[in-house]
Parts: sequence; structure tokens; C-alpha cells
Amino acid sequence: MGGGGSYYDRDTYRTAGTYSRKSEGEMSRSQMDKAMDPKDKSVSTDSESPLVLIFDVTGSMDYAPKVVMDKAPLIAGQLSIHGYLGKKPDLLIAAVGDANGDSAPFQIGDFVPVRSADGWFKRVWREGGGGGGARESYEGMAYFFANRCEMPKAKTPICIFFADEGYYEDLSSSDLKAHFGGQHDKTTAVKAFKGLRERFKDNVVLVHRRYNSEDADKWILEQWRSVLGTERVVLAEREDKAVADLILGVAAVMSGSRTIDEYCDDMKQRTNADTGKSEPQSPERIAFVRKALQPLMAIAPAKSRKPVKTDAETPAPKGKKAKAAPAADKTADDGKPARKRKPGRF
Repeated sequence: MGGGGSYYDRDTYRTAGTYSRKSEGEMSRSQMDKAMDPKDKSVSTDSESPLVLIFDVTGSMDYAPKVVMDKAPLIAGQLSIHGYLGKKPDLLIAAVGDANGDSAPFQIGDFVPVRSADGWFKRVWREGGGGGGARESYEGMAYFFANRCEMPKAKTPICIFFADEGYYEDLSSSDLKAHFGGQHDKTTAVKAFKGLRERFKDNVVLVHRRYNSEDADKWILEQWRSVLGTERVVLAEREDKAVADLILGVAAVMSGSRTIDEYCDDMKQRTNADTGKSEPQSPERIAFVRKALQPLMAIAPAKSRKPVKTDAETPAPKGKKAKAAPAADKTADDGKPARKRKPGRF
């Protein structure tokens, strides 16, 4: 694995060209690990730069969750090498399904140092279920982390969803109690995501895997953009092998530690975290990641919002200063609720 391959010293030999036999075995458990049960659970960290990674493990995601599992060493290795989230970042792994039918629609780990995160990746159960209507229970995850997550020292908390479908608009008090324990009032997805953005200081991003229906994909994107803003939706298409590069890019740019150009330079100069061997990404992958990260330019910290280079740019003649490209305008979120479709339970 490039850029961190043996960071956890585990096998990532690929059996089908997409994911490894190790991820196949680890994620093929028959039930949720008890440590990831969210009922009566809360999570906390004293890290200044905590990262929450929530990924969809339903059937429509195909082998993408296994690819995420394989890329765990790359994510951890690059976070450590480049310090994208500071010196002591904590990482929390969570997996989401559909609360209307899955046995384990919410799997939530604990905040741990990046180097210890692989144990939580291994606990994830890829149930492979999911509901109909191109919706999963992402709003439930938003509610949990808006209400059950404490980060008292966080300066740059970041929450990243890796998902392909839309969410349900309503959360019932009975279902919230059933999954999370305690007492809850009925609420909406709009309020849950609003609370999540407040909790994470607006650093909430969707890395969107294109859904298998073009028509559905359009309203799915419209729905997510209505609660996160267009700028917080990164299009991963179906380039599953690029997911780690996109997650790392979101962390690097949203934390203010890199511009997009600087992050792409890191990809060009990537080395294995353990061997020190050079393992740069391909020009094609770098170009894809550069394009996908562009929406973040409007909302990233000022030091990450420098103009992005293009191949067409040429040096200014001697004696003349090159004109700086205009900074991306910050686009205000409209805050409008998503268009209602078929009502769904939480």
C-alpha cells in the first residue's frame, strides 16, 4: 500500500484487484462488535484536531468499505508524516446503515490516537444491508455526534462522511431511544445536521460516491447540499481507490495545513511511512483529486485558499508581476430544508 503500507504491519494483498483478503476477512463478521454499540454511549477527546470518519457499509457501496479498510494504513501514515491535523490528532471510526431494517445501522468507535485506529477499522461489520428509496440513516449519525460527542479542546474538529445515498428527513423519539438509549424529542434531519455543523465548527464534509441511478444521484446531491452547502460536498464519483486520497485531502485543506496545490505536491512526493520508499501517486489520480477538492476553496481557512495552479499558467515576464488569480468567493448556505419525498422513519 502506497504511503503507509505497513504502518499497521498487516496484510493488504489484493485478491480481486480492488480490496484485500485481509479486509474481506475482517469485515465479514456476523454481527456488530459490542465495543461499537452506540446505545447509552458517548464519545469524547481532548485532541485539538479530532477527526471523525463515518462510512456507509450498505450493499449499494459495493466493495468501497473494504477499500477503506485497506487504506487505513495509508490514512494513518500520511496523517502522521505530514501532520495534517497537528501533532496529536485523534481519530474515530464509525459505520452507518439503515435504521429501518439493518441489525446494526450505527457502529461507533472511540477517539484514539491515529496509530491505534486500525483496531477500530477491524471491528467494523460490513452488514451489507440498507433500505430502499436510495436513503440510509445518515441523519442518525448526525444526531449522535451533535449530541453525544464532547471535544472541549478542539480547535479544528473535522467530520467526514463517505456515502452514496440520501438521508431520512425525520427522527422519531422512539427510534432514537431504541438505538442510542436515554430520552429524546422528535426532531428533523435539518436540525440534526445543523447541530453537527455547530459541534464541528462547520467542518463537516461529504465525500460522495456516485449512486447507481443518475436521476436519484441528482436529488441525493441536492438534499446533502441543502444541509451542508455545496462547498462541503466532494465528488468521489466511483473512484473507490482514490477515497483515502480524498479523505486526506479534506483533512489537509480544512485544517489549514495545506493548500490544494501543496497537498497535491505531497501526493507526488509520497513515501511509505515505514520503509521510507518513494511511492508517488499517478498524475491521473492527482488530477482527479485536485478537481474533486475544488469546492473546499470557498470554505477552507484563509491560508488554504490560495489560487490553485493550472497547467495553462505560465511565469510572468521578467520585471512584471504576475496577476494573482481571484480567491474563491465564499458561498452562503441557503439553509433550506431538503425537498420532501417519501417519508421515512429514523
